[in-house]
Amino acid sequence: MIRIYSLILALALILTLAASPALAAPLPEADNFSAWSALYAKTPDDPAVALGFAQAALAVGRAREAADAYERLLNNNPQHPMAALLRARLAQLHQDMKSPDRASAYWQGYVDASRANRPLTQERMGQPALPSPWSIHGRLYSGVVFDSNANQGPPSNSMTLGSWDVTIDGVKKKSTFGAYLGGGLDLGYRLGDSQNWQAVADVKFHMLGNENYSLKKSNNRYTQWYRAGAGLRYADDRNLVDLRLKGEVYDYEFGEANVTAAGPELMYVHALTPSLHLITRAGLESRDYTGGNKGSSARNGTYGTAGQYVRIFLGDAPYARQGDHRRHEFLFGARYLGGSANKTMYSHDGWEAMARFGIMLPHKVEIGPYLTFTQEFYHGPATALETRKRKDERLGLGLNISWEFAENWTLEAGYQYMKNASNSKLYDYDRHMVNVDVAWRF
Repeated sequence: MIRIYSLILALALILTLAASPALAAPLPEADNFSAWSALYAKTPDDPAVALGFAQAALAVGRAREAADAYERLLNNNPQHPMAALLRARLAQLHQDMKSPDRASAYWQGYVDASRANRPLTQERMGQPALPSPWSIHGRLYSGVVFDSNANQGPPSNSMTLGSWDVTIDGVKKKSTFGAYLGGGLDLGYRLGDSQNWQAVADVKFHMLGNENYSLKKSNNRYTQWYRAGAGLRYADDRNLVDLRLKGEVYDYEFGEANVTAAGPELMYVHALTPSLHLITRAGLESRDYTGGNKGSSARNGTYGTAGQYVRIFLGDAPYARQGDHRRHEFLFGARYLGGSANKTMYSHDGWEAMARFGIMLPHKVEIGPYLTFTQEFYHGPATALETRKRKDERLGLGLNISWEFAENWTLEAGYQYMKNASNSKLYDYDRHMVNVDVAWRF
């Protein structure tokens, strides 16, 4: 896209270094990263040193360190003669490091600076073309899973509900092996000349089939999920706002029962620093349950969530290559959960806390342990036989592992454990899931 500007930048670097009065000692060779690192550690605010260090970092595939040096130079010297070129270079680097929002912000800065400082005729000659207004990313995956409790049933068909000892056939937990297929596509279109506004859309699906035929009685043998959303996104170098209208369908047993949901969702990200982000998420949807044992108009209603999260990036991963920016990540936060259903026994309020790590290992391996804890307080008893209002406490533990064994191809595996402790034995269960899949990203 703007690769030719690497050559221009290198030439400008030579001229800048030659003219710099700040350096009396001979400068290191352009590809001597160790020497440039030592020099940069001593005088990080010297423009010539920052440029030299950034170029040396790029030569050995340390894109993140190069970007940090360029950004430091721009922040300290916003009127630097090479400011426009640096913004263009940073836009390319962040695009390579899969940070499209920051890339867009630097492109906008480059365009604004170019228009302000050069005549239009000059701007049209020899300038790098703006990136395509379209951004398209996607993922397809397929795998197998073992589920120890596919119907989320209690340990036994016999249980105590209120003051009654009852037996309900078919609710006992059932284990199964299954196979699944899924994928998604995310689209963005830049609006006009602005690099800050995009029209965005997404489509996603997940299909699962279980081998245990007895699950058909509870509408759990086959499940499908489809989603589509569209809206607007604003992004600059510190903020991202994404507002969409989405629709979802959960389908059981190929149309015998389904749940549809539609409504707005919002995400706001604010970067306090490049490594510390605040993330706010909220959503409101209208749900409609139809057909079969899984759905009833009693559950129809309005449901919503609102949460606040903190994301922290920690250092660079080992063996990172140029254009493959991988950083350790820690995400934690909490959200409110609520629903107002047609029937009181399904209306509820609650909250959920979560913590997740993304730990990057050598050879493009990533491990992601996570923990969730949820409390839900229902407005009515779980069944007609009980007098106490239903209360659930749910613990979730898991570990995901992925390995990029070829460009854009990933082998993934995961383990999940869930324990739902309810004061109604009908909803008291635990669940173990193990899955392995192959994913292709584009």
